Amino acid sequence: QSFTDLQQAIQDSNELIEADPLKGKFTTQTAIQRELETIRLMQSGKGAVEAIASLAEIERHLLEEATLTEGQRRAIELSLMSGDRILAWQGVAGSGKTYSLKLFSKIAADKGYTVRGFAPSAEAAHGLARAAHIPSDTVASLLVCKSETQPRAPAGKAIWIVDEAGLLSAKDAYALLQ
Repeated sequence: QSFTDLQQAIQDSNELIEADPLKGKFTTQTAIQRELETIRLMQSGKGAVEAIASLAEIERHLLEEATLTEGQRRAIELSLMSGDRILAWQGVAGSGKTYSLKLFSKIAADKGYTVRGFAPSAEAAHGLARAAHIPSDTVASLLVCKSETQPRAPAGKAIWIVDEAGLLSAKDAYALLQ
């Protein structure tokens, strides 16, 4: 298709909504609705679960971890003590997120949780499995074969870690939250 044909198709479309007129960006009502539903799913998970561990339990596990930065320690503590179903960690490459996830998942496993990892690509999933010692697979495999890949833990005793979640499409992120 030529650029002119594409521009004409955009102008003729009844489905496209101009999202940013200055940058020529468009969206659809379906995409907006999916984003709103994703936000609703995330908000419905606030305060929906019990904390995994108490501060005293976490401190006992991390007693010999003298190399943790304050940010790593805080991320582990907040995640294990949170009552929210969905949490996000953000940090620059090399900041120790994977090492922290390894410690987080060990404490969670010691408390009876099944921890599984997922990532947008096979390479990222293998990296997570290798570095954090978490059984991992692709998000696509989870979405395609839900019944085969869901953790076999009692309800409420499973943790899914999604590495590189920012690389997921909005459609896949929504499907994952569902």
